[in-house]
Amino acid sequence: MYTALQSSIRNDEKLLEMVENEKNSFLLSRLSAEGSFSGEGKESLSGLVYNADDLRCRLRRKNRLYEKYTLRIKRAAELITSPTLRSYVIYRYLYGFNAQRIADINFYSERHIYRKAQLARRELYLKLLQVMPKHKAKGESHKYKILRGLENVKKHIRPGLIPKKPPKKHSA
Repeated sequence: MYTALQSSIRNDEKLLEMVENEKNSFLLSRLSAEGSFSGEGKESLSGLVYNADDLRCRLRRKNRLYEKYTLRIKRAAELITSPTLRSYVIYRYLYGFNAQRIADINFYSERHIYRKAQLARRELYLKLLQVMPKHKAKGESHKYKILRGLENVKKHIRPGLIPKKPPKKHSA
């Protein structure tokens, strides 16, 4: 998912650059000038027109998510004890290197890197579980506390001030 997010961000940046350079509008005008689309085709083609503001907003969201994932991967990589596995995780996920380049950097064969990659992915997964924020297993949610607080408030208010619920209608 992390590498897919990286490529998605790169694609959106290229698309935003195209939209800002108005290549997208040039392409649409060229396609409609050729007359290869019927009326229905032109309507469906309008979905291909991208708004630069929408793209920037989408790109900001993806970048925030990418930063959050990067921070978690960095923290998990720090917890990995084996230097070989740690270097693989850093080079592969943070720098985006392929196996051949990692093998060249570490002076290993590519096959050795593939073997270490399996161990590194397993270690990374286990360490990410340690780094991930914990959900509250015990206790009550914030919404429930607020609702329970309102129930306590209702007890101390005069009965005439709180509207009563209408009686339920029973169907025969």
